[in-house]
Amino acid sequence: METLILLAVIVLVIALLLLVIAAVLASAARRRIPRLKSAATQAVATLSADTEARVRQLLAEGKQIEAVKLVREQTGAGMLDAKQAVDRQASGLPAAPMTLPSTVPSPEASAEIDRLLDAGRHIEAIKVLRENTGLGLKQAKDRIDAWRPSL
Repeated sequence: METLILLAVIVLVIALLLLVIAAVLASAARRRIPRLKSAATQAVATLSADTEARVRQLLAEGKQIEAVKLVREQTGAGMLDAKQAVDRQASGLPAAPMTLPSTVPSPEASAEIDRLLDAGRHIEAIKVLRENTGLGLKQAKDRIDAWRPSL
């Protein structure tokens, strides 16, 4: 009888371990899959001729970081998109249009942000805005700070 109880306990422990492993793997897989934004939450930006000329000038001076910063400032693009645009120009190609996140959160996200701000949970509100719009940390923080000036 003790052998059967011991065997049952071992089987339960193994089953629990398998469940934990499956949950960890599923969580890791979700983090690797980028969240898809609907077409309504994205915009396309291209560099103006003046900006492209300034980027070429900065690249000629060996100032790639400043060129990436300029592209980000002019378009609102993320770091990766801006760097890819600068790299394209460095290779002699015109900068490709960049897909930019919308800065307008969905109505559901806006309601969630309001709820979080009412509860004094500013960091969580920033996270919700970032997840919903794709904004960078600084841009999202600035938007949340301006969300309700009275807070």
